Amino acid sequence: MSIRSSRSSSSSTRSTEGTSPRSSASCTSCWYRDEAINLLYGEEDAAAFSLPKNVYLIGTMNTADRSIALVDTAMRRRFAFLSLHPDDEHMASVLPDWLQRHGLPASVAAIWGQLNERIPDKEFKIGPSFLMSQSVVTDKGLDRIWRTAILPLLEEFHHGD
Repeated sequence: MSIRSSRSSSSSTRSTEGTSPRSSASCTSCWYRDEAINLLYGEEDAAAFSLPKNVYLIGTMNTADRSIALVDTAMRRRFAFLSLHPDDEHMASVLPDWLQRHGLPASVAAIWGQLNERIPDKEFKIGPSFLMSQSVVTDKGLDRIWRTAILPLLEEFHHGD
């Protein structure tokens, strides 16, 4: 897959094939941050646009919504996608790595794993971001995360069951 800038005078193209999810997720060497492009609707003499180092673009999509099917198709033609589903192999280390970097116990990742093992439907599994908080290591913090984030989500998923 390639990404092209629309009105660039040099018609720059950079391939994204072979990019590993681990390297692109960290954005320490994201090639697109180092290249400026001319914006499609920008003035001819305007300075080229580049993405600031402190801005990350993360898109999410609900594929069950048929009203956005054309947008979904258009996005898939233009961008490379990386699934961030909790069952995906490259996601298994996200929470343990985060916990280790922050000096927090690995037991939190074990709780996350046990929770997802008990959820049979892949679409209802809980992502690691719910537990990526310093407060998760305290009983009070874990209780708050459970009551205000995880449990309401599970209840929404199973409304009417």
